[in-house]
Amino acid sequence: MTVYISSEGIFMSEKKKPEVGEEKDKPRRSLLKNTGFFIKTMWEYDRSIPYLFIVMTVSEAIIPYLGILLPKYALDILEGKELFSGVSPVNSLLYLLLGVGVISILLVSIAQYCKSLYWPKTNGIQYHLYSKLENKIMRMDYSHAEDPKVHDRIKKARETVQGGVWGLLGTISWASSVVLTLIGYAVII
Repeated sequence: MTVYISSEGIFMSEKKKPEVGEEKDKPRRSLLKNTGFFIKTMWEYDRSIPYLFIVMTVSEAIIPYLGILLPKYALDILEGKELFSGVSPVNSLLYLLLGVGVISILLVSIAQYCKSLYWPKTNGIQYHLYSKLENKIMRMDYSHAEDPKVHDRIKKARETVQGGVWGLLGTISWASSVVLTLIGYAVII
């Protein structure tokens, strides 16, 4: 059995030590593990980001319900049901429109405010990850410097950090908002 040490850890194998650029016996990363790593890094970098994300996503998910509830209550008022006790139907309809308008403006403002804080902080995460990558490259064994496979991996890692952060955050944000909206629609139906 051969024991060898690399920058990724200590390996024991029946095989000889892998040459530069050779594939090592290491576990493959899944999308879930990569997302977990990213969320952990985001939490270590700035703990306010998940909270901003939650407020932003919930605010964006509630906005479509106003478009569902407004016609329902407007029809109830037009059918003669009292929405506000002691208030005429015309005034009830005006109060309803005013209330829904104010709530929607408030929710959109909250969502936009959170976005204005959230997205610049994600730039910081991207630069943080890029810095970690560049530090790892600079500490790489000099014997790997001219290996084309290593250069390809470095290029792929740089592209992943450059586009992957925004892509992952955008996808998580969009998917979370859609899931919350669908749950709300299921509850209404």
